[in-house]
Amino acid sequence: MKCCGPLVVDHTPKARQLLCVAIFAKLKSLNLVDVQHYNTYLQVSIENKMRINYTEFLEQMSCEPNEQTFRLLLKAVCEVGDIQQAFKIVTAMKENKFLANEELFNVLVLAHAIRGGLNGVAPILKTMQSAHVSASDNTFRMIIRGLALYGDKAEFMKSLRMYSNVIQEKDFIHLLMVLGTKGFHSWFSEMIEITGLKQISKQNAEEFTLLCIALIHLGNSEAALLYYKQFVEPSSVPTGDFAFPLLHEMVIAQIEPKKIIDVISDLKKEDSNTVALERLLGVALKEGFMDTAWELLKAVTNIRPHYFWPFLLRASKERREIGVLGVLEEMLKMNVRPDGDTLEYYCIHFCDTEDPHQLLVRLHKLGLTVREILTPLVSFLIKQSRIDLAVNLCHQYDVALSAHHVLPSLLKNWNFKTDVNNIVVILKKLIVDAHDAVSQVLVKVLKKCNSLDQLKFYLQLVQALKLEKIDINPTVAEHILNGLRSKEPSPILKEIESLICQFEGTSIESSAIPHPVCSPFSMRVSQSTF
Repeated sequence: MKCCGPLVVDHTPKARQLLCVAIFAKLKSLNLVDVQHYNTYLQVSIENKMRINYTEFLEQMSCEPNEQTFRLLLKAVCEVGDIQQAFKIVTAMKENKFLANEELFNVLVLAHAIRGGLNGVAPILKTMQSAHVSASDNTFRMIIRGLALYGDKAEFMKSLRMYSNVIQEKDFIHLLMVLGTKGFHSWFSEMIEITGLKQISKQNAEEFTLLCIALIHLGNSEAALLYYKQFVEPSSVPTGDFAFPLLHEMVIAQIEPKKIIDVISDLKKEDSNTVALERLLGVALKEGFMDTAWELLKAVTNIRPHYFWPFLLRASKERREIGVLGVLEEMLKMNVRPDGDTLEYYCIHFCDTEDPHQLLVRLHKLGLTVREILTPLVSFLIKQSRIDLAVNLCHQYDVALSAHHVLPSLLKNWNFKTDVNNIVVILKKLIVDAHDAVSQVLVKVLKKCNSLDQLKFYLQLVQALKLEKIDINPTVAEHILNGLRSKEPSPILKEIESLICQFEGTSIESSAIPHPVCSPFSMRVSQSTF
């Protein structure tokens, strides 16, 4: 139960109290409750600012209350300014002959300050004098806190001036919490002037940060940010960290995305944190706050396709193809075109590819061009050993393929049992984009040839390329010939070598650069040029 109080800064007091009640109820059902448990429950209720009905609480106790129980009950009702219940409890304490000490008077001072301001406090201070109980620094702190809760700025500032010497740094932080909770955070600049506390020490830095986080979860992020900017210098934290813990909590607390974006915009203008938006987008995605993530993404300038990858992955898990197409549609609405990697690895991979042509049609209807779709779709099919379907698409659409994207897939998933004609169809689509695509394939596939059957396949490939009148670079041809010579001689090797030499432009003579002296166009310099 002790952990259900302010230590849980990322929950509202109401949520913390519900947890405390559940734990207490479980203990009662197990018949494990004694007076100490009741007292702990009261202490947590006080910390969570929960109202307690004094009479009902005592009636529900399964054991006898002790003096601490009455003192906690008094504190509980005084914390919320309930003077009537406080009077009843004090009467009961007198009947039980409990000592009227300074602690008792201090909580009464708090209650009367909350309800009646300075005028309400005066009678209690006189009663203290009559009872020979001296007012201490704690008494004055109670007056100041009570007046903050009372809500009269003039009286609060007056008391602060009167007793400013009793306010230590921790007290100052507690007062910031009270003002922030009540919506009086604009008073804090005058507080600084009066108290002279202009910075938070390192030993209280963590408590100050927790205060800001708690305010965010209480719905007052404005106060949290105001305090934070006042007491934390951008230069005192690593680049990109300024105010980020607060922004993180704003996402967790599900603060309206527009408010979060406005804060980020201000930080960027102030040059105190220029990377918060992208980092916070990652937080929203990780925590599963997709609506917030979408709004944050829309605020990003120069959105790149990979920003959508987490959205596509999540959508694919939830709704497979329908989810993916939905994200793609939003992507296009934001004027972002998906690249090949985005389509292949984060879209097509999660779609129904039983009929690739129909998938292409569905993607095309979203607003993608055939050129954008065909390359990643063909690459995907090659990796799935469905090259025949890839070839069908190539026949249907007169669109070049990106060698940068498809060639690695073709080589990595090379199969010596594939129909050579299918490979040639793919290569013809690739050389439109990269003239050296065929050369790369011939060189790299030759290295994979480790058997007679594989060399036969290689021969068929070269023959098919020759038949299609596809040329190769002379330098590459020489490289292939050297590769053939490194293998054990055989009739097939000779046949391959012969075919390679027959490719147009592979002889040394045809590739040599003519010497200027031998050139039919002599390099004479006319006298008129001087």
